[in-house]
Amino acid sequence: MKRFAFVGLVLTLLFSFQLRAQENPVHWSYSVKQENGSVYAIKFTVKIDQAWKMYDFGPYTDGPNPTTFTQHPGKDIEWIGKPIMLDKPTVKMDQLFQMNIGYFKTQANFLLKLKLKSPAAKVKVGVEWMVCDETSCMPPEEKAFEIQIGDPLATKSQSQENKVASEGLNSVTPKPHLNSVPI
Repeated sequence: MKRFAFVGLVLTLLFSFQLRAQENPVHWSYSVKQENGSVYAIKFTVKIDQAWKMYDFGPYTDGPNPTTFTQHPGKDIEWIGKPIMLDKPTVKMDQLFQMNIGYFKTQANFLLKLKLKSPAAKVKVGVEWMVCDETSCMPPEEKAFEIQIGDPLATKSQSQENKVASEGLNSVTPKPHLNSVPI
């Protein structure tokens, strides 16, 4: 019985180490900057753990999945151009795929631009990437971002002004009573 408990403990430990080794070595963040008027730039920064590399935009036939951004449409936004790699990837012969591939080792920055059609909007952006070390690759990963752009209070303020204005059009001003005498 003790032997089975020991084997169970060893298997549990091995399994937990395997799960820990499968943690994603890529960490995303973003910042938003108003460029001029209603044009905004979203800068995505990815930090990559040591020993891993993340691939550039590719594309690669019979190679790794490239990094891709999905710019979801919205009624209050207009995307400007395509995503831009702000950092130049390292391009070398990849031993796993036997081809020249562009990749990032520690960090990379990407830029997306958009124009707001209203004072504020929630923007949805998806990113998919793949990472490998020298001997193996992890399955492609995806992350979705919902980013507030502009001033959400301006949108509330504008809608309240519109509500007050529309209520004012429908309101009735009381007429003075015929029997009233000014004092």
